[in-house]
Amino acid sequence: GAGWYDQGQNPELTAPEQVEHEGKTYFFDGWEVDGAPVTGNPINVLMNQARTATAKYVAGITVKVTTNREGETTVKIDGAEFEAPHTTTWKPGNSHTIGIDSPQSAGAGKQYIFDSWSDGGEQTHQVSPTTDTIYTATLKTQYYLTVNTDPAGLPVIPGAGWYDQGQNPELTAPEQVEHEGKT
Repeated sequence: GAGWYDQGQNPELTAPEQVEHEGKTYFFDGWEVDGAPVTGNPINVLMNQARTATAKYVAGITVKVTTNREGETTVKIDGAEFEAPHTTTWKPGNSHTIGIDSPQSAGAGKQYIFDSWSDGGEQTHQVSPTTDTIYTATLKTQYYLTVNTDPAGLPVIPGAGWYDQGQNPELTAPEQVEHEGKT
């Protein structure tokens, strides 16, 4: 840090990548030595005159990643899974990956499937926000239709499967079928 150094010394300066200050998160954004940008962290400063080194920081942004089914679903941020909603602080402009597993179980015979993101991105995609941002995944609800016949094993069209909430599948049973040698 600051202090007196002998001529020719080359002290190493290291800035933390992230700091908390007065209730806010700040991210390291580079060094300046005597007003000129210097790359790297840590850096060395050659003491051949009085020098001024400045660690530059930018305020973090708040990013919320959620779904239209908060508290019932999970989201992924940079590969880690979190219950929706999840709020975090990022360095402005840094790239992160958001995504959602689909389908997600919602109990017996009910599931949620991915439909869209509020930013129009794919199910898993890169984002680089520069201001406070909310990303919301819209999920559709599906229910499982179980179809039985008596006796068991006779055909019904279209049959069992997952259907979107509000969908009204038409089931058709053939008037006559051959099954195990019987009509």
